[in-house]
Amino acid sequence: MLKDPWGLDRVQALAADRCAPYQDAEGLLRFSEDLSVNLDVLPVSVSLDFCFLTQRQTLLDMGGFSEEFRTTPFLMLDFCLRFWQADRPCIAACGAFAHENAFELFYDAQDDARFTQKYGLSYSYSFIPRTELLEHMDLQKDGLNVLEVGCACGATLLAIRNANPKAEVYGIEFDKKAAEMARHFAVVEALNVEKLDRPAWYEKFDYIILGDVIEHLREPWQTMKNLAAVLKPGGCVIISVPNIMHFSVFRMMLKGRWQYEEAGILDRTHLRFFTRTEIVALLQEAGLELQEVFDSKIAESEQDQAFIAQLATLLPPDVDAKELHAFQWKVVAKKR
Repeated sequence: MLKDPWGLDRVQALAADRCAPYQDAEGLLRFSEDLSVNLDVLPVSVSLDFCFLTQRQTLLDMGGFSEEFRTTPFLMLDFCLRFWQADRPCIAACGAFAHENAFELFYDAQDDARFTQKYGLSYSYSFIPRTELLEHMDLQKDGLNVLEVGCACGATLLAIRNANPKAEVYGIEFDKKAAEMARHFAVVEALNVEKLDRPAWYEKFDYIILGDVIEHLREPWQTMKNLAAVLKPGGCVIISVPNIMHFSVFRMMLKGRWQYEEAGILDRTHLRFFTRTEIVALLQEAGLELQEVFDSKIAESEQDQAFIAQLATLLPPDVDAKELHAFQWKVVAKKR
């Protein structure tokens, strides 16, 4: 039994207008029997968040949860990866209803460091799907073909396949360990996207996803032209990129600093920096037509808002003050 749809080809969901009108175990049983009309089971290749139904001997062989980790996300993910690495078959009981008490998934920096040391992979960068980017795709499209540049362990590609089992999903990923995991459910290759020359991919893809990738490239302008060539006419590129106009960057510079960080807008691995205007120009230069621009923000204190108001008075009339609030830009552009 799998709680969430990561790793599932499909999942039986509780209807939006359906409540759980039970107060005791007998009521739960009646409710679940009424709900579970589909008793089929499906094989899945990997599960990252779960309630397992498995043989006792499997747990004895694997040893259960590892004592290396203390917090829920890393205990679960480590167990799932060991389950998968042991090549154990996994069955999704799609006709089942699982009652779950609410709980909080605690994050622990020490567990994160232990996980990275054990697997050579970053938890946040490698295993969290970019579902906010998928909201701008037609995932049910017939013959769907999707390419993700910088796919890591393939969590986003897996989410696409879950929504559309017939979709063909491809990835470009240089990290060998991450690519090895993603290859279980996607075609993943180690290509230099800045010099991409793949005639077999010409006008192949309905969507190309670049989630926080462009800023890591030496020549993002040529990269977008390369990717436009493998995009179908009418196909879309979906990009997320940090916003260098965020108020926090201005605040740092007014203190005479430009300090790189482990993550965020000034991630030390970023080679290029973009404002809204520049990322839109990059896409247009590649022959892509802007469809949508939307932003994501981080929490702002009253002090932050007062600082932003002061900065806004310095902006020319053609620059929107919301560019100071945007932590990240997400852009959808279509091939003409």
